[in-house]
Amino acid sequence: MGRQRNNLLAVIFAAVGIGALCAPVSFSYMPSRAYAAQTEVTAQTEQTAQTEADLSSLVASDAERAAQTLVGPEGCYAKYADEIEEGVYEIEADSSSSMFRIVKAQLTVKDGAMSAVITLSGKGYLRLFMGTGVEAVEADPSSYAEFREDADGAYTYEIPVEALDKTLECTGFSKRKEKWYDHQICFMTSSLPEGAVKDPIEDGEYSCDVTLTGGTGKASVESPAKLTVEDDLVFATIVWSSPNYDYMKVGGRQYLPVNESGNSEFSIPVTCFDEEMAVIADTTAMSEPHEIVYTLNFSKNSMKHQGTGSAKEETEAEGFGSETESASDDAAFFVSQESAVPEGLVFQERLETRYARCFSVDRCEGGYLLVTLPEDQRILVIPDGKEVPEGLPEDLIVFQQPAGGIYLVASAAADMVDAIGAVDAVGYCGLEADDWYVEGMKEAVENGSVLYAGKYSAPDYELLTAGGCSLAIENTMIAHTPEVMDKLRELGIPVVIDYSSYEPNPLGRMEWVKFYGALTGHMEEARRVFDEQMAQAEGLEATGKTAAFFYIRDDGAVVVRRSDDYVPEMIRMAGGEYVPRDEDGEDHLGTAPMQMEAFYAAARDADYLVYNGTTSGEIHSVRELLARSSLMEEFEAVRQGQVYAADRNMYQKTMSLGSVVADLHKMMTGAPDEELQFLEHLS
Repeated sequence: MGRQRNNLLAVIFAAVGIGALCAPVSFSYMPSRAYAAQTEVTAQTEQTAQTEADLSSLVASDAERAAQTLVGPEGCYAKYADEIEEGVYEIEADSSSSMFRIVKAQLTVKDGAMSAVITLSGKGYLRLFMGTGVEAVEADPSSYAEFREDADGAYTYEIPVEALDKTLECTGFSKRKEKWYDHQICFMTSSLPEGAVKDPIEDGEYSCDVTLTGGTGKASVESPAKLTVEDDLVFATIVWSSPNYDYMKVGGRQYLPVNESGNSEFSIPVTCFDEEMAVIADTTAMSEPHEIVYTLNFSKNSMKHQGTGSAKEETEAEGFGSETESASDDAAFFVSQESAVPEGLVFQERLETRYARCFSVDRCEGGYLLVTLPEDQRILVIPDGKEVPEGLPEDLIVFQQPAGGIYLVASAAADMVDAIGAVDAVGYCGLEADDWYVEGMKEAVENGSVLYAGKYSAPDYELLTAGGCSLAIENTMIAHTPEVMDKLRELGIPVVIDYSSYEPNPLGRMEWVKFYGALTGHMEEARRVFDEQMAQAEGLEATGKTAAFFYIRDDGAVVVRRSDDYVPEMIRMAGGEYVPRDEDGEDHLGTAPMQMEAFYAAARDADYLVYNGTTSGEIHSVRELLARSSLMEEFEAVRQGQVYAADRNMYQKTMSLGSVVADLHKMMTGAPDEELQFLEHLS
């Protein structure tokens, strides 16, 4: 109720304004009762004017304040204490003014409440108050946050934090001006470590119940509304019951309609769930345009995911190690082992795949290749110089060699393409040069032979059509923006989805290099590089050793891998046993952080510790590990000097899975450190 009341008050003051509440009244002769009433109004007006005069000496006006800017990430929804794991975190904080710059912030989440100690860049404010200057004047001084000097002499303040990713009023009392100066601040959830947010909303599309209040009560919006979630940003498609709205405002930002005909439709950020969200809509239905204040309330419990498959995109930082949904129990994503080539083609043989189950390649007479992918995706690869057969099914994608002009949005596949020397088949990509970690692709984008054409959800259609894009290869996230696929196909650009992340075996994912070899005419190279990697990972004898793979968050919690993740599977392939295990002897299945004490109890006797520094920061010595937690000194692997760190390239090289497995085996069999490529032995 407190959240709703505060938001409703904000809506009322935004709609009415202080000036309207304090407008003077003129009158002439009237009956005595009315006269008495008017006298009371006049007295109230005079009292209000006096109050405003008093406030002007205590609260800085807009003219006295430095220029203000909007704060907070557009599209992030507010997160309250019950949505954040308890702990102490370093967190980034944004401010609306350069004169009120927060250079450091430490967030504490405990007992259902949040607070932060913030450090300002200057020493101009004696105290802070979470609210406006007017509210500060009327508040009990015990609610003020007085400054304290830290060891460096900087001014720090401990303040309550209502929510993260929410614009919060924060006023400061100027030492020199002796007035309250209003500002807005926002604490950024995106700067918290992995696992800090409880049950974050997965990327994808959802339906969500929404209610509208305000105005005359005649207008309405469609419910449920469509929500699109990407990287913790939530946008709602709001469809009005009228075509007469020409813009909306949310948090000071203006949004224009996304349609040209029919009832007005907008894509706006969702800043909160289960509470009133203030919006303004401008209507042209009256004699002149008129802004109307409304509130929207999105029900989080009503959210329903639209579509099938994983809602998580493969993370760029972890490459093959991302936690994507496994297809091991979903046969719909395994292609049939029976050949069914179209009429006019004569089947010869099926390409051997040792581990991959989510694609197949059939060779037909004349060198034609029929590639089959999940969900009835089929590609007919036409050899250079050959004609396209007549009478082919309409849903069959025809891809002409020599390959060129591919829009490679499935960026995890870039290492495969680079490994077989097929980067020249790519004309467009979904990452800019600075974001590439695959050397061949990075160089191609830098020299302009491969052009950045936008990410999967926002491609540059004009660039793709002007350059003659031959094929768009998407990752599984494209299923959540089907309108992009529809638009590409409407423009004559065929689309296929790379389902390599659905392979239940790590080597099966790597074997997708043969899919790219078939498309680009580099089949022999694909076989060779896969066989080389497979040879390193197969047939390794059991070591009888146990290994833990983990990292320690800033709040002291330990994050381990799921037992069905790629890393535990590689440890098993390397002849080891993955820990920790739970009390029932089963592998640890959760992705939530463990308390250090629980990790100690489960993994203290592990023979080897492998620290994942790609998420929480790399470490290069045992001393750095102990600085994160002194309890690590009690682990057997630390005592025996068997602590390793995963090199960042371990997560960037999709085509190096065999080498990674070999490294893990060498580690557990005592091979010399100089033989390791992806693991660093910590001294």
